[in-house]
Amino acid sequence: MTSTSLGCPGSGVGRQTQFGIGLAPLVEASDGGGLITDPEGSTPTRGGVVTSQGRGGDSVSVRGTGGSAQGLFAWRADRTRGLAVADCSTPRASWWFIGAGAALDHESTLVLQNLDGSPAIVDVAVFGPDGPIDVTAAGGRGITVPPGELIRVPMVELAPQTDELAVQVAASQGRVVAAIADHFALTPTAAVGNEWLPAQLQPIRQTRIVGVPGAVRTGKQTGKQARVRQHTLIVANPGDAEAVVDLELSGPNGRSTMPGTETLSIAPGSVATVDLTEALDGAGADDALAVVMESSRPVVGAMRTVLSSGDHLVAGMSKALDSSAATPVLAKTGATGQAWLHLVAGAWNARADVVSYQADGTELASEQIGMAAHALATYRIPKKAAYVMVTPTKGQIYGATVWATDSGKITASTRVLRALPDRLRIPGFVQEGEPNRCAQ
Repeated sequence: MTSTSLGCPGSGVGRQTQFGIGLAPLVEASDGGGLITDPEGSTPTRGGVVTSQGRGGDSVSVRGTGGSAQGLFAWRADRTRGLAVADCSTPRASWWFIGAGAALDHESTLVLQNLDGSPAIVDVAVFGPDGPIDVTAAGGRGITVPPGELIRVPMVELAPQTDELAVQVAASQGRVVAAIADHFALTPTAAVGNEWLPAQLQPIRQTRIVGVPGAVRTGKQTGKQARVRQHTLIVANPGDAEAVVDLELSGPNGRSTMPGTETLSIAPGSVATVDLTEALDGAGADDALAVVMESSRPVVGAMRTVLSSGDHLVAGMSKALDSSAATPVLAKTGATGQAWLHLVAGAWNARADVVSYQADGTELASEQIGMAAHALATYRIPKKAAYVMVTPTKGQIYGATVWATDSGKITASTRVLRALPDRLRIPGFVQEGEPNRCAQ
């Protein structure tokens, strides 16, 4: 990798926002290059992180060149009406989201950010419980995002009075960074929580939803905690044939079934939900869990967890790590909060190295975590850490981070682990008569 661009779109809502930028200590990272941030700010050295404060409507972009393109990661954490954490993402042409809403007690906003020097043209497709929703008349087709600009599209303008939406963003020209800010209340009179919905790469047939808490604590064992009021699995089938999804759980003791909810049938082009509160509570009220989905058709899924404090967090589909991932520990968490890693093994026994670092890049702690096949392990991140590196060393590892803070009430957020930018495999050009080969 010689160039990496990351964007953090702003939602326009919120007063307390923390931005962070880090350069992970990759062994093979080359020297040279630099970082360009907008707005301008301090930049980290190799192995370190820097943070800054802003507002919910602020957007940030980061571009790393040369060696700074390798191991670059960034994030935002919004603390208004709940905790909402989002990774800064690289621009691309295709995005999927699930768990959005356009109702009185569930309102979402699609945010599109163009980091490139030419316009991007975007089409939005929306799926609801009753099938695909035509958004052409509402302006959902041919949305132009000018170079270096950001636009916000309230979902109520595209699908008014519709809940539980899946959203596809497809750029026919250029690329964008897409995000959805989600505001959800369990009932019309309940407290509203905020979350950034996890971005999904594409519908797939086999996946794991990682980052589902049993209870959210701000201490290691005892202390203050928020109980779960509701777990809702949301699955979208964008295809033209029925999807049959088999559901299982991954917990501390491995894989298990959920009596009464083993199979979910989803009509073509629609979104289905299932309340898993009782099933997950029976599996272990205080244990972290992951949902294993195997579908006859490609689907998109997520789990919404509503806490007794009114805040909610949305766990997304995880991809097996093929290299190291980095996850931040939010500043000012201190004695009033906690961050946890959820690591799930694939079909075989797995192992991962977990190393915690301070903001200046000094190593704080390291641990090797092993898991039996399909089992989930949790790791309490040291409170003095600024970020953590997770490196798979054996088998397949799926992971997520869960953050919890306490500022009068417990709020939480979760994000799946994504591999750091390091190397990019591209197809080679082969002339007729030459042997087939690949460029890396």
